[in-house]
Amino acid sequence: MQRHYYVIHSLLINSTCLTNDNKSSIKLLHQEKGWGTEGICKEFPNKKWSVSSVKDLLRKTDATNSICRKAGSERPRTVRMAQNVKRVAELICSQEDNPGSSKSPREIQKMTGISRSSVRRIAKRDLKLSVFRRKKAQLLSDSDREKHVKCCKTLLRRRCL
Repeated sequence: MQRHYYVIHSLLINSTCLTNDNKSSIKLLHQEKGWGTEGICKEFPNKKWSVSSVKDLLRKTDATNSICRKAGSERPRTVRMAQNVKRVAELICSQEDNPGSSKSPREIQKMTGISRSSVRRIAKRDLKLSVFRRKKAQLLSDSDREKHVKCCKTLLRRRCL
């Protein structure tokens, strides 16, 4: 198992992708100095750029004169849209005039038709909320607290010595 991890780890270290800085420098070398794909790759062997990725980048920059991705070229959002985020936000947070009216991800799933994992993803990434469950605990008296503090101090003394 560890050997497979090492192989994957070494592949990730050795393969380098083109960062925005790399893309802009490749674009400048091609446009101002007239270098081709092989010349750019040979000039920077420590970068380990593949010829095909540099070639694709140069083809794209010649066509659009930009290193940025086309608008709308990424995978479209289907569930985490503003409308669904708003619906989940209304249901997941308890209302000011009605405390305790918040809904669980399963209840929101039944009401909206959005999957439970998507509801959790919206709560965490879009609404910046963390999911937790309340647990009942016994109330500590002052004497219990003093005992806890005393016990903790003795444990710390033992551990430090």
